[in-house]
Amino acid sequence: MLKVYRTLFERLNQEIPCVVWKACHDMESALEGKGDIDLLVDLDYQGKFRQLLNDHGFVHAEFDTLKFPFVTHYYGFDEETGKICHLNVYYQLVTGETHLKSYHIPLEKEVINNRFLNSMKVYVCSYRDQALIYSLRHYMKRASLVGFLLWAYERKDYLAEYAYISNGLASLEGRNPLPAGDKLSSEFNFYNLDMGTGLSGYRKARKKISAIASFRRMNAWQAVWKSLYNLGVRLYYKLFRVKKRVDNGVLLAISGVDGSGKSSMVNELYKWFSRDLDVKVFHLGKPSPALLTYPLRPLLFVYRLLKGKNKANYDELTEDSGNNDAVKKKNGFVWAVRYGTLAYERCRLARIARDLAGKGKIIICDRYPTNSSGKMDSPRIGPGGSKLVEKIRSYEQRLYNRTPEADGLAFLNVSQEEAINRNRARIKKDKETDDEIAFRHRDNQGLDFRAHRVFLVDANRDYDSVLKNLKSIAWDCLIRGR
Repeated sequence: MLKVYRTLFERLNQEIPCVVWKACHDMESALEGKGDIDLLVDLDYQGKFRQLLNDHGFVHAEFDTLKFPFVTHYYGFDEETGKICHLNVYYQLVTGETHLKSYHIPLEKEVINNRFLNSMKVYVCSYRDQALIYSLRHYMKRASLVGFLLWAYERKDYLAEYAYISNGLASLEGRNPLPAGDKLSSEFNFYNLDMGTGLSGYRKARKKISAIASFRRMNAWQAVWKSLYNLGVRLYYKLFRVKKRVDNGVLLAISGVDGSGKSSMVNELYKWFSRDLDVKVFHLGKPSPALLTYPLRPLLFVYRLLKGKNKANYDELTEDSGNNDAVKKKNGFVWAVRYGTLAYERCRLARIARDLAGKGKIIICDRYPTNSSGKMDSPRIGPGGSKLVEKIRSYEQRLYNRTPEADGLAFLNVSQEEAINRNRARIKKDKETDDEIAFRHRDNQGLDFRAHRVFLVDANRDYDSVLKNLKSIAWDCLIRGR
């Protein structure tokens, strides 16, 4: 069991009436973070339950449109394993078709009262309640054509759950109380369920659910419309990989000198978050041109051709050059145009990132602006230029001052020797020389980043240790952003 679950359920068992009410057969795997847990919580304890989750570092996340009443989602982080775990939280027994959940089984109090503590120290439904709920869900799901097809697709898992409940019932020997809603148990007999995939099972389910028509949350026409709508939304989410958004997003930046591994770590964090949550990556070191600045890119290229400049001289116009001759150009017109446009592109992209974070997205930035003039990702236009250059210089400074601060920034710190060795191992066209790497390493120490919190991360360690450290930092920034 993940440590985050172990500590959470220790408190839940003492303070909150709740119970895992389905998929108990796969609980061991779910408690290891390999699946989600369906937890029914007494509605009267909703506020206290939310506070308890908050205390344990869980965050609330939902889709923008695909929601069900009295059902919500929370995600937690297990620091020991680096896994994100998922709680499906129910305040009512809302269930039915996968894409609709059009039924409410009004037996919450009874189900919670009949619970028992299993060998993993988690409260679960009594086996008889599990059997009744399983039977009801069986007919609810198979009574719609789409639901029947989904049931058939997932039949192996349903059979495994059926076997688990059967074994549990066989072990009772009269020691368990009667199930919640005992009158329903004869109508929906667990042992008489049709587990086949023939269409006769669909027709039987259609007849059977008439006995629980009062459990429906909507009429037939509403159900048809909502079913089609939700099905379309689900397909859209699958096609465009839409994920849930947290209540309060976060703007997290990863920075570091060449060879520190920042781009690799950005990609790792993106993959880690994107399995469950809505996340987007921005590159603020080399942002894409904006509509207003795009024409300047080819102009700079043409300027280079017309002046017949070689690569070394052209490097004077590019970000973070290690060429010492570049100092002569820091107050020139072309230099000013280049870094004035770069400041605009960075400020614009950072504001977009901040706006998306405010809407519940997790934003990860590869590099981020600093207040350290003349350094990496900072104002670069030097004093002493023409009046026009001075105006551009003043404009550049204002843009950096207006750039929103990141919620958190992790600076990956490596030794100069390690940075050089890693650069030698990189497969990259026209990669930097050892001297250039050494110059950049010396020149970009002690930067004053535009971030509320800055974390110095020792990136000389092995890859997995650095990644584990960054995951902890990222989650800490996320929960503090609440």
